[in-house]
Amino acid sequence: MQLARLASVALALAVVAPLIFSAPAQADVRVNGLEPPQPSRGQVVLILTDAQLPDTPDSGAAADRVLIEQDGRTQEAFVFSSATRGDAIFARLPGELRPGRAWLVVEHADGTAGEPYAFDISAAAAAPAVWAVYPFAGEVEPVEPINHAHAGDRLLLFGAGLDTTGVTVIVRHAAGSAEIVPTFAHTSTTVGVAPVFDLPADVPSGPVRLSTRVRVCDDLDVCGSATASRESEDIELVVD
Repeated sequence: MQLARLASVALALAVVAPLIFSAPAQADVRVNGLEPPQPSRGQVVLILTDAQLPDTPDSGAAADRVLIEQDGRTQEAFVFSSATRGDAIFARLPGELRPGRAWLVVEHADGTAGEPYAFDISAAAAAPAVWAVYPFAGEVEPVEPINHAHAGDRLLLFGAGLDTTGVTVIVRHAAGSAEIVPTFAHTSTTVGVAPVFDLPADVPSGPVRLSTRVRVCDDLDVCGSATASRESEDIELVVD
């Protein structure tokens, strides 16, 4: 599946009003795509599925399990239940995987499972994707993406391949650039797993390019070693 198609499907997450499907839940789940398509072990991925489940916190999506099979061993990924919808699952891959072919299976709480989805584990963290910028207003979910902001605004990046830790936001403008550690991460069924950061107060007016990279630890608790991704493709914002 091409990135543009993945992005268009993923952008459906940004609909604030929950979309309740009239079709019943399917017996199994078919995985339609993975973003990034070649992640590293331990990286957060967005799994797009054809599951017809209500997009509500109590829909049962959080009870789904993501299993990764490799070398005859099955391991369970960590599912971000607060960020997961029926058709879009945010999960952190197990840290014990090796570079090479693996298979991903989504399993319902009742034990039914979909067909294995083949993908490749990369030796290094994959570059994230950034699809939109939203204003951040605390508990109020963002309604529309923005392309204008003011210096000092608190913003949220919507994308995939990001994490609740290890993200760097790169801000480039006419007077230079800055690398920013996000203030915190926000998780919800509207935006998935999303870093929140403060645009520097000294950013001059004019076009600004935003990109990110992510650092993935071999062990999230101690982080004895890690891999750093390339930068994502940037996205433009105009500072007024």
